[in-house]
Amino acid sequence: MVSIRVAKPEDLMNMQHCNLLCLPENYQMKYYFYHGLSWPQLSFVAEDAKGKIVGYVLAKMEEESEEVPHGHITSLAVQRSHRYGFSRSCNYLHLSIFYLISVILLLVAWE
Repeated sequence: MVSIRVAKPEDLMNMQHCNLLCLPENYQMKYYFYHGLSWPQLSFVAEDAKGKIVGYVLAKMEEESEEVPHGHITSLAVQRSHRYGFSRSCNYLHLSIFYLISVILLLVAWE
């Protein structure tokens, strides 16, 4: 079973580890600190039943824009073991919801 929650400062190291395992573009820790301090309500983690972080979403708002406020997902990673298949405790369903929740929250965060 995978649960989704807002990321906490103590999650940042594990989020970076997930990034290193999953993505070719890697970030320094200051990047995670910057997101955590600037938009704490827009960072989410997915953790398994043992509390291990198996995915994350970093998002941000474009605050300096003179246009309508908007944001985007900066980085999204899900460990390969939790990406596919209904046979893995419905992880695919949960992570699909993870993506959907992240996008919806990003769209309504500053309304």
